Amino acid sequence: MALILLLAVSIACAADAPKLESTDTSTATSTASTTSTSTSTGVGAATSPAPPLSIPVMKGSLNPAKHGLILPPNPKVMVIPVNDENTKEGYIDEWQAAFIERRLKTARNEKYDLVVLEIDTWGGLVNSCNRINSAVANCGVPVIAYVRTKAFSGGAILSLGCKAIVMEPGSQIGGALAIDMQGHDLNKDMRIKENSTMAASVKVLCDRNNYPIPVAQGMVDSGIDVLETNDLKQRFMTNLDYDIQGVKPVIIKKWKAKGEILTLTANEAVNTGIAAGTANDVDEVMLGLGVKPASMELFDISASEKAARALSHPLWRVLFVVIGLISLFLELKSPGHGAGYLGFALCMGIFFWLQIFASNAGMIELVLFGAGAALVALEIFVLPGVGVLGFAGFVLLMSSIVLSFLPEGVSISNIWTGKGQDWEMQLLNKGLMWSAITLISIVGVVIVGLLKGATLPGLSRMALTAQVGGNVKSLGGPATPGGPAASAAKLALDALVGQNGTAETVLRPAGKVRLNGVTYDAVSEGGFLKPGVNVTVLRVSANSLIVRELIS
Repeated sequence: MALILLLAVSIACAADAPKLESTDTSTATSTASTTSTSTSTGVGAATSPAPPLSIPVMKGSLNPAKHGLILPPNPKVMVIPVNDENTKEGYIDEWQAAFIERRLKTARNEKYDLVVLEIDTWGGLVNSCNRINSAVANCGVPVIAYVRTKAFSGGAILSLGCKAIVMEPGSQIGGALAIDMQGHDLNKDMRIKENSTMAASVKVLCDRNNYPIPVAQGMVDSGIDVLETNDLKQRFMTNLDYDIQGVKPVIIKKWKAKGEILTLTANEAVNTGIAAGTANDVDEVMLGLGVKPASMELFDISASEKAARALSHPLWRVLFVVIGLISLFLELKSPGHGAGYLGFALCMGIFFWLQIFASNAGMIELVLFGAGAALVALEIFVLPGVGVLGFAGFVLLMSSIVLSFLPEGVSISNIWTGKGQDWEMQLLNKGLMWSAITLISIVGVVIVGLLKGATLPGLSRMALTAQVGGNVKSLGGPATPGGPAASAAKLALDALVGQNGTAETVLRPAGKVRLNGVTYDAVSEGGFLKPGVNVTVLRVSANSLIVRELIS
């Protein structure tokens, strides 16, 4: 029931972050072809616009230098598919953002010369698109967009974040209208705010990659007109830009009116300067760049990523932590078979595997977990009874688990200084929420485990009940810390020091021994002991006997 409640909480906490909606393409296309009436307030009279030209990619036609691309003669090229099939929610989401971030990191680390985002999507979450564009900008490897069929909504935003855009003939780009997570339009105040925010965002992208700003703003802002003029220095203007002109140029074409959102065909995108040309496939894109790739690799979704995507909800990771701890406690309570250790290792391996795919766990968390596991192993198998090693190891293990819910790519310093982006804040808040849920779950499992009599390395002295074997349980009824029954049990165990018995189970080093017909929990001082080996009791540590093989 608690897990069901946790799932309900996580769903309720899903962001009300804006989502980008693709507009109806028929409306957008007709809008793009609307021409204005002739105006004589500017210089000369309006002329009929030339029909949009299809500019196919041919050798050298893309002019890499114009787009800031510096490529060697035989570049190493990575192709990353950006489509709705490779997402978890059916649109650009956090999962796909992490999917693309991993590949861009690989491109940087393995020194690729060019990355091509092969885009075919209806759009997605604003924050996820901003996160991808941030990764593209910081990649260090030039990235271009190849639009197949459609780059609506968030796909258009991703395209504008690339150094150049090439489109498949007949494809479309634009229509990026922000809506809420339920698919409803925003209220008036939110619409004005979101239009302004989106217009500012695409302006930054256009300034960086040399796209016509008014045209790009027309794709995201429904509150402006987009005009084409005969001004050689400023071919495209919004109605706001046009109104402040001293001598107004002639309006050749109105690409978009207020209340509408702009979508361009491939030909129109080329005509406006949004796209550099059209190509039937990525090979033609390379031809247009004037290069022949030494290697061109498609980094599509892998089988392991599909499995990770199916288990991508954080609740699964919490469950693996809980199951792993339960396995460990069962082993510590009834040692000897080793299945609990194996279950713990398996669950934690899956946990960190999922965290790595979620772009959360990194080298720091893995090092902390490895160090913690090593200290706990020392406490159990080499230096039993010390306590400090086990406690320190347990703290490191839990710290690595909790920290691994915090997003790896988020700059905490930026958030602390107020410079963090919205998507960074959203990821951090989500990570903190699940980190807290995990910590509460761990504490709950530990308390239940101690109540059930499990002996936790380094925490055995904190056990809430005395766990004694054999007929000692009959001494004074249920034991309470510091009570008469606990004292009697301790005295009964102390009386066993110096006595001999046999190993009833494997001691690895924890297990069970039998003395005078009674079974007791025990830890071997010398390591592994087989069943049937004669042992002698050296001392009592917490609730276990410390034994050594008896050499005759």
